[in-house]
Amino acid sequence: VLDDLYHLSDIQSVTHDIGNFIHIKKGEIDIKSDLLQNLDIFDFTGNLIFHINKPSYGKKLFLKSGIYLIKMRVKNKSLIKKVVL
Repeated sequence: VLDDLYHLSDIQSVTHDIGNFIHIKKGEIDIKSDLLQNLDIFDFTGNLIFHINKPSYGKKLFLKSGIYLIKMRVKNKSLIKKVVL
C-alpha cells in the first residue's frame, strides 16, 4: 500500500472527482456513492487509519484535524487524494 502512496503517477485514476464519491467537511467524511469498492484512509506518515470494503452510502467517518491520504477504488481503478482537515 505504501508503494501506491509514493508512486501516485503509476496509479490509474478514475475520471470522476473525489467529490462524486465522498463529501469532506470539518472532521467528517460522508460516503456519497455505492460505487466504492473500498476506501482506505492513511495519516500523512502512512499509517492506515480506516479500511472499509464496500462502504455504503450515508456512512460517516470522523477524523481529527490533520493531513490524510484517501485511497478509493472505483470500477477497478484507484484514486488517491491528499486531504487537509
